Amino acid sequence: MALIIRQSRIHSHGCYTTRPIRKGTLIIEYVGLCLSYEQADDLYDDFPNTDQIKGKMWIIALRDIAAGEELTYDYNLFDGEDDAPCLCGAKTCRGSLYSPSHLRKLAKKRAKAAAASA
Repeated sequence: MALIIRQSRIHSHGCYTTRPIRKGTLIIEYVGLCLSYEQADDLYDDFPNTDQIKGKMWIIALRDIAAGEELTYDYNLFDGEDDAPCLCGAKTCRGSLYSPSHLRKLAKKRAKAAAASA
C-alpha cells in the first residue's frame, strides 16, 4: 500500500493513499505509547477495542477508500475540557474529536456551571 503525506484541506498535512483500499484492509499499525493491559483497561475501560490483532493495534478501513483520498480517523477523545472541533467534512461528522459520551458530559458540566453563575 502506498501512503503519502501532503497538504490537507482538513488541517495542515494529511495522509493520502495512492491506490484504492478495500473495506477491512489493515492500513497501518499504531505504534504510539505502549501500555500494559492494566493501564489500557484503566484508560479505555468504557471503549471496546475491536482493532487489536495478536496484541497489536491497527487502523482498519471501515469502508472502501478511493485512490487519492485523504485518510481520516475518529479519535473519540474523552479527556479534555476545551473545544476540539473536527474538520473532516464527513456528512455524519459530529463536529468534535470528542466521543459522543464525553460531549454529553461536557454539556452537562457547562449547563451546571451556567446555572450556578446565573
